[in-house]
Amino acid sequence: MLYVSFAFFALTLLLLLRRQLGKTCTRLQFIPMTAVVFLTLFYLVADFFTADGIDESVIYHLRVGLGGAGFKEYAGIILATSAALVAWLLIFSLLARRSRPQRSKLDTYSLLLTSVALIGHPASHDLYQLFVPSSSASGDFARHYIASPQFKTTQIPLNVVYIYAESLEATYFDEDIFPGLMPRLQQLKQQAMVFDNVAQVKHSGWTIAGMVASQCGVPLFTPGDGNSLSGMSSFMSGAVCMGDVLAGQGYQLAYMGGANTAFAGKKNFYQTHGFSSIEGKDELEGRLDNPDEQSGWGIYDDDLFSFAKDKLAELQQAQQPFGLFLLTLDTHHPQGHLSTGCNGLRYMQGKNPMLDAVHCADHLLGNFIDGIRQAGLADNTLIVLASDHLAMKNTAFADLQKGDRKNTFILFPPDLQQPQQISTPATILDTGVTVLAQMGFQIAQLGFGRNILGPEPTLLATQQIADIKELNRQLESSRSKLGMLWGYPALEQGLVFAEQEQRVQIDEARYEYPLLMFLGQNSEIESIAFDFNAEFTNAHYLEQQPAGRKYIWIDQCYKLSGFYGLPPVDHEYCIGAGQLGNQAFVLYAVEPAMQLSLKRLSRGLQQTGQPEQTTFQQQLQRLKSLAEHNTVIHDKIELPDDFPYSALLAVSASGIHQGNTFIQTRVNGETHTSPPQPRGLTLFSLDGSEIQQPFFHLDFCAEDSASNEQQSLSSLVSQQQGEHVLLLVHDTLYCSEAAPARLAEFFANSQLEGWQDLAFRQGYLALLGKDGQHHEFPSSAERTNAVVFLRKSRE
Repeated sequence: MLYVSFAFFALTLLLLLRRQLGKTCTRLQFIPMTAVVFLTLFYLVADFFTADGIDESVIYHLRVGLGGAGFKEYAGIILATSAALVAWLLIFSLLARRSRPQRSKLDTYSLLLTSVALIGHPASHDLYQLFVPSSSASGDFARHYIASPQFKTTQIPLNVVYIYAESLEATYFDEDIFPGLMPRLQQLKQQAMVFDNVAQVKHSGWTIAGMVASQCGVPLFTPGDGNSLSGMSSFMSGAVCMGDVLAGQGYQLAYMGGANTAFAGKKNFYQTHGFSSIEGKDELEGRLDNPDEQSGWGIYDDDLFSFAKDKLAELQQAQQPFGLFLLTLDTHHPQGHLSTGCNGLRYMQGKNPMLDAVHCADHLLGNFIDGIRQAGLADNTLIVLASDHLAMKNTAFADLQKGDRKNTFILFPPDLQQPQQISTPATILDTGVTVLAQMGFQIAQLGFGRNILGPEPTLLATQQIADIKELNRQLESSRSKLGMLWGYPALEQGLVFAEQEQRVQIDEARYEYPLLMFLGQNSEIESIAFDFNAEFTNAHYLEQQPAGRKYIWIDQCYKLSGFYGLPPVDHEYCIGAGQLGNQAFVLYAVEPAMQLSLKRLSRGLQQTGQPEQTTFQQQLQRLKSLAEHNTVIHDKIELPDDFPYSALLAVSASGIHQGNTFIQTRVNGETHTSPPQPRGLTLFSLDGSEIQQPFFHLDFCAEDSASNEQQSLSSLVSQQQGEHVLLLVHDTLYCSEAAPARLAEFFANSQLEGWQDLAFRQGYLALLGKDGQHHEFPSSAERTNAVVFLRKSRE
C-alpha cells in the first residue's frame, strides 16, 4: 500500500513539475501533499519500532508522553525525519515558484491523485483501524473478567523473583534458527517448567502493556479514548493485580529497572499496586562507579543485576515474604546494547548486534539465576523468567519471523523434581495467576487470566475461541465495560483545587485539568476525559452525550460562559455542573486552594424533570461551535454572492482569559485557519485565496506604535486589491489616555462608529467593503466576539 500511495504522490509531483499547474492548484495541493509526506514519515518511523506500522503501542506512548525515552539512540532517525520535512518544504517552494498565474485544467486530476495517495496510504488504514470502532463481537465477553479473584493459602507461600527480559521472546531459543545463541538458559531450561505456547494478545505488545497484562490479567485498555493516563494520579486502581494480592498477604514488593520509571507510566503502575520500592535510572545511576557509562535508555544489565543482588540481600534480612520484579534493558530494539561484563563475548563473530546483545543477556541471566541458588534463596523462592512482550523490529527481526513466535515464560520452582514442558494454549494474560499458583496460593483466575496448570481451561483453550485473532476480537469488545478498572473516586468529599499545579483532588485521587467528568444517575463518576493528549476537545466529548447526561466540566472560563450563554468571568478556569437538556446548572470560578462541596455542585445535578429538546439542541449547537472553532458563534451575517468566501468566521478575543483572535475561511470545500493574532488591531485583505498574512498591524500599547500613526484606515483599505477588508482587535486597543485621539485619527473618514465606545479590553471586529458597505461588531468588556459571514448561494 505504501508503494501504491507513493506512486500516486510521485505522479502528482510530476504533474506539478512538468505541467506548471496554476497557482491556485499548487496552493491547494500543499495541505494534502504535506499530509502524505507527514503520514509517510510517521508510518516509517513507527514501523521502524513496531514492524507493524502504527499500532496501539505508538498511540499509547504519544498520549502518555515520551519522557525518559532513549532519544540519544534514535538521533539518526530524528535528524533524517527533520531533513526530509525540510527537503519537502524546499521542493514545494520550487513548485510554487514555477506555477502559472492562470488556472490549470489539470487541477481536478492532480487533487484526485493526491486524494488517492492519502486514502490508500497504510498510515490512513492503521489510524482508521485504531480510532474507528469496529463491529463488536457478539455476547458479553466482559463476564469472563474476574474482578475479585478468590484465593487462599494452606502453606507459607514462596518469595518470587520475577525477571522481565526485555523483548527476549521464546523464538531466540529455537536452535534451528539461532544455533548456540542461548547456551546458559538452554541448560537451565532442563531444570525448569517451560511454557512454550504463550501468545501475545492485543494491547500487550510493549513493556508497560506486557506488565499490566501479565500481572493483572487484562490488556492495557486506556480510558477516555486513551487520553486520561497523563492526567491521572493512579494507574488502573480498580484492577486486582499480583502486587495487590501479594501486598495484602504482607509481602514486601520492589521493582528495579534500568530505564526511567516515569517512561510510559511504570512508576505510577507499581505505586498503585502495592510496591514500596520502585527504582530506575534516576534512582540507580548515583550508585554507578561511572555514571557516564550508560546506554541511551539507562543502566546496563550487568549493573542492574549487581544492584538486584544487593536488593535481594536487603529483602532477605527483612524477615518477611518478598517479591522482586526486574526489567532488563540490553535487548531493547533496534540493535540492543552490550554490557561491559560481556566484553569479548560475541555470537558468530559479532555479525548481528542484536544477537550479540541476546547472547550477552543469556550469559548475565544465567549468572544471576545461578547466583540466587548459590545464595540459598532457591529453597523458598520461585524464579520467573519471562519476556515482557514479543520482540519489536530489530536487526534480527527477519530471522525471528521464521519461527512460531511466542512469549518466553519459564518457572524455576524450588521443589521441581524433573523438567516439564507445558504446551497448553495460553496468553500473557494467564502468566500472573499461574505464578501465584506456583508460589503456593490456591487461585485459579485473575482478570481474564486462568492458571495454565489449573482445572479450568485458559480462554484461548476454550472451544468458543478458535484462535488468537478471535480472542483479540472478543477482548476488544469488552473494552468499554472495563473502564471501571481505573477506579474513579466518590464525590462525597467534594473537590479541592490546586490552582498553580492546575490540578484537582477528589478523595485520594488527583487529576489535571481541563477535564470533563461524566456522571451516573447517582452522581458517581463513570468516566473522565481530558482536553490534552486527546483526539478531540472536551466540547466534542460532551456533544456526543445523550440528553439528560450529568457532567462536571473544568475548563477555561470563556468556554464555559459561552456554553452557558453567560457574561464573561474574569478568571482563567471555571467549573460547571449540570445535565444536558436542562436549564439548571452551576458555574464557579476556580480560586486558589478552593474547596467545593458536592452540595454546591448538586444544585446543577439534581433531576428537574425530562430534558427540554429546545434547550438540548441549543446546547448542542454551542458545543459544536466550541468543538470546531474553540468559541461560541454569536452572530451570522449573510452577504451578497460576490463575497469571496462561502463562509468566513472572524473571532475577536478580549482579555487574557478569552482565547485567541483568528479567522477561518471556507474555500472550495476546505477550511483554512490563520495563526492566533497579536495584541492590537489587525487588517486582512479578503481576496478569495487562502489565508494571507495580515497587511497591517497597530498596537497602541507597544512602545514603537508611533510609527504607524500616520496611516488611516480609509487609505489602507483603498490600497488593497480585494473588495473587502476585515478588521480584528485582540485583547485591547487602549493602554493610555492618548489612545482615543490617536484612534480618531486612524478611523477618520472610515464610516465606522463602534470603535468610539470601546473601553479597555473590549473586543471589536468589522468587515469593510470598497462599495461603502460595512458591518461592525463591538463586544462587551472581556468577551469573545465570534461572527460568521455567509455568502448567499448562487442560483
